Amino acid sequence: LLRRTRARSMRYIVEQMTPVLRGWVGYFKLSQSKRPLEELDGWVRHKLRCVIWRQWKRPSTRARNLIRLGIDEARAWKSAVNGRGPWWNSGASHMNQA
Repeated sequence: LLRRTRARSMRYIVEQMTPVLRGWVGYFKLSQSKRPLEELDGWVRHKLRCVIWRQWKRPSTRARNLIRLGIDEARAWKSAVNGRGPWWNSGASHMNQA
């Protein structure tokens, strides 16, 4: 569901993922451990932030959107042009804060 999601809106992606995630939660809620669901939640959030980072294709767009989301300008530009991949950036503190 999350492969090649650059051309899809976030709303569409979430609408497609919701029934699958609800099914997994319904299946795994019978277990005593919440840890697997918490790990799945963390991974899904990380992946959605990765999709957002990939949709912001240019450094100027990334910086502008990070500033709009509340990151100070210097940190936003440093994050936008850091040269690291989308998976690393989606797990970094600047995306979590934004």
